[in-house]
Amino acid sequence: MLYGVAQGLGAELIFALFLYKRFSLGVVSLAAIGSCAASLVMDVYKGYITDLALWNLTLLISARTIGSILIAGIFAYYLVKALEKTGVTDLVRPASADDYKALED
Repeated sequence: MLYGVAQGLGAELIFALFLYKRFSLGVVSLAAIGSCAASLVMDVYKGYITDLALWNLTLLISARTIGSILIAGIFAYYLVKALEKTGVTDLVRPASADDYKALED
């Protein structure tokens, strides 16, 4: 559970740096790297990552970073683009001024 919270915070930090206005492939990939970094920090607190040999640590960090970029970055980006083409994401849209007027009536 704590890993998920840390990874989510790592990604949200990157999105906040871009003021939640850019969701390009590059920004999403940076958010994936932020999640990866947060999970590595959690591994340090868990205690086993400091016991790894240098080659194993390098392999772990490389594989986790590449996997994060591929799965949480590139795959997620193109999944959202495919969902947008189907119209599913139209159900989740920002509220407009007309929506707020309808609530006041």
